[in-house]
Amino acid sequence: MIVEWFLSIAGGVADWALGFLGSDPAPEWMTTVGTFMSGQLASFAGLGAWIPWDFAILVWGSILTIWVAILLVKFVRWVIGLIPTMGGS
Repeated sequence: MIVEWFLSIAGGVADWALGFLGSDPAPEWMTTVGTFMSGQLASFAGLGAWIPWDFAILVWGSILTIWVAILLVKFVRWVIGLIPTMGGS
C-alpha cells in the first residue's frame, strides 16, 4: 500500500513533467521516413542481378555476430572485474 502511494506520486510527477512538452504533431520529415526507406529499398532490390545478396547478408551477419561476441566477452570480463575477490585492474 505504501509502495502504491509512492508509485502514484511518481506517476503524478511524471505526468506533471510531461505536461511541459506539449502535444504538437510530429514534423513532416519524421512521418515520411517510412516512405523514403521503402523507396530506397525498392531501388536496391533491382541490384540482385549484380550483387549476390544471400552471400552479402551471410558475410555481414558473420561480421556482426563476431562483433557481438567480442563485446559480450568484454562485458563479462568487466562484470567479473567488479567482483572484489576476482581481481581486475
